[in-house]
Amino acid sequence: MWYHENEWRYARQHFFKHEVTMNKRTFLLLQQLAQSRLATLEQLATQFKTSTRTIRKDIDMINDCLIKAGADLIYFGNEGEVCSDKAKNHLNDIPKMISLTDYRLSREERLILESYFLLVSLTPITIKGLSRKMYLSRNTVVNDLPSLRSFLTQNELILKSDKQGLIIEGSESQKRLLLMHHYISLSDNDFLREYLFPSEDDPSLLISVVRKAEKQNQVVFRDYSFQYVQTYLNVLCSRSANNLMIETEGMFHFSAFSLIISQSILEDLSQKVRFPLSLKEVEFLAFLIGNLTFVKKSSPIDDSFKIQFLTRQFIKQISGDIAYDLTQDISLLENLSKHMETIFYNQPLQAPDSSLLTDIIESNKSIVTAIKKHLSIFHILKSKVFEPNDIYYIAIHICGAVERQRLETAHFKVLLAWHAGIGTSMLLKQRLKEHFNFDIIDVVTIHEAEEEQHRADFIITTVPLQKTNNETIVVSASLTETDIIRINTLMRKISKEGNVEENPETSQALFKDLLPILKKIGCEQKDLVMIRQVINRHCQKSMSPFEESMAHQVIQLSDLLTPNYIDLQGKASSGRSL
Repeated sequence: MWYHENEWRYARQHFFKHEVTMNKRTFLLLQQLAQSRLATLEQLATQFKTSTRTIRKDIDMINDCLIKAGADLIYFGNEGEVCSDKAKNHLNDIPKMISLTDYRLSREERLILESYFLLVSLTPITIKGLSRKMYLSRNTVVNDLPSLRSFLTQNELILKSDKQGLIIEGSESQKRLLLMHHYISLSDNDFLREYLFPSEDDPSLLISVVRKAEKQNQVVFRDYSFQYVQTYLNVLCSRSANNLMIETEGMFHFSAFSLIISQSILEDLSQKVRFPLSLKEVEFLAFLIGNLTFVKKSSPIDDSFKIQFLTRQFIKQISGDIAYDLTQDISLLENLSKHMETIFYNQPLQAPDSSLLTDIIESNKSIVTAIKKHLSIFHILKSKVFEPNDIYYIAIHICGAVERQRLETAHFKVLLAWHAGIGTSMLLKQRLKEHFNFDIIDVVTIHEAEEEQHRADFIITTVPLQKTNNETIVVSASLTETDIIRINTLMRKISKEGNVEENPETSQALFKDLLPILKKIGCEQKDLVMIRQVINRHCQKSMSPFEESMAHQVIQLSDLLTPNYIDLQGKASSGRSL
């Protein structure tokens, strides 16, 4: 240890009293240290893309808060590792110990707070009043106004200014959507999220309302959908308390089933918090639910297994017709199985209005023909007439898998750019990983993307970039099927132009080439497993998602039980000698 903990505490208390000024990086570091993940200063500096000196300053600020709490400090081990084992029980309490004056807001965070304060205010706010709320200088707020106006315009809202101050004009539905966007964007920043959305309301109340609606309608909200509904109800309660209600009716598109779920949720909520229930509110929530992912419980667990089994057979049959072996595409199996479950147990899907979708279908008629030919396999499970939209969506999944196989030799480097919240970008990143094998080298802000575009083959962003010479594609945060098609089209274009690196050898390809030789020289299964593990370690950095899923699997019996190893005329004195 470089110095004794008590000596450090004494020195910090009497000689190095620094003003605590945290930022988002400090809180992300705080979360990591709270989990007691051992790392050196150099590793943390690399992870957060800064210097070791900056990381040391962040740790000093965290220790300042621990001193105030009378808790054990974070210290450095003999080899320079950052040790937080003694302090971890108090690290999660630090966000409650500081105020907004102790936090340095980034430009994106300032836009979130500025728009939030204007949205929740019932009267105009002056620039001076807004700067006081955010503990910023007046000049900083004035300089943010053009960006704030542009940000609100992107969300179909208008920033108005007059003698009384600043106010946001627009529909109540857009205002609520923006508030929800802020809530989700701050999912990785406990301090700002708690500051803007204090947990005064009992979260168990909203959770119980959504759970009850799930039970009544025999549905389960998947992925982030449950949190999305819960967040909206929180916003609804706060807005309705100030008589801010949805003012339009009949402007939203939704299914009859979404309307039933929405009505059951709001009827239960209105009895518990007493707000005026109207058809407009029910329709708007139905519109939101219609864009979420949920599955009816009426599909038993065994049906899910049946669907996955039939989907596997369906993919095998399709592969035989289109001359592409898609049977090893785990991503296709998982996504198409979920999609088939949705087709059987949810409302019919509406095809997106996209000329690109039409072009894809027209240029892949052989795939559509193969799908129509083999869909009858699902009649074993349930008799169903497949609508054209069902077939088109299945075709999108198959076309996407074919494109992945065509492009598997290309090693794409991608930048993911976000404009309002890294929480949403992390969700988008996860969805991209489910559908594509490219390397997302970084998740950056819009400004950073314009500066670092040279690092990537193309950029995926949720808003248009102003200054870029690189290929850029704008997608929605939820990553629609149309977005997936457009990304595949862009990758095919880049691949044809030859502006992408060749992918290095994968462990699957190497092992496939070596397996016949290893069998010929009589390698036993345990030796094959060891060789496979060595190859995996050698190719670890270039493994595809499918490779990663196969990395630790043992050799299957079917790999070894070849005709060379089978002797039907063998003689033996007993069963044991076999």
